[in-house]
Amino acid sequence: MDEHGIGNSVVACEAGRSAEDEWLWGWDPTPGIVSVWAEGDGRAIVWRRIAETGELVCEEARFRPWLLLDRLDDLRHFGSRLEHDEGLPAEARSTKAGARVSYRELDGPGTLRYLVSADDGKTLRAAVLQGATRRLGRHVGHLWELGKETVLALPTNCRSSHRRSQRCAPSSVNSRKRSDA
Repeated sequence: MDEHGIGNSVVACEAGRSAEDEWLWGWDPTPGIVSVWAEGDGRAIVWRRIAETGELVCEEARFRPWLLLDRLDDLRHFGSRLEHDEGLPAEARSTKAGARVSYRELDGPGTLRYLVSADDGKTLRAAVLQGATRRLGRHVGHLWELGKETVLALPTNCRSSHRRSQRCAPSSVNSRKRSDA
């Protein structure tokens, strides 16, 4: 079980907070989050309001794009470059040379039991599609073709490059990179 209880029925909570509160409101302690926009390349745009001043700030943070899969068969073509991350935080993992995709098996009875991530969502999706094409013996061009019982992928913004420069652009908003992400 990780500190967030992913894949388990028990969630580790701060004192006074119920598991349901964390499921509904999340477990990120960043105060004042108004909106988050996640890009497929691993960038997140976080809009927050500073409680003391009411100021609206826009920050950029990094995350590792992820998918949930029912099997690892579609990533076997990575060979030794597919890294088992053992549930450790990113800073504690060893980084194999060329290991671009990592996985962790989740606890629990669900069929989508593998949390798979990569530095870039496009790389991750392309890897799964390439493996599924080999496994099925036919071209698979989109993750949705594999079915919801096989893969869970959050939607990505296909036109993100057009809007990227405008994300934190309003002059009335302070823009900065988050150092804690």
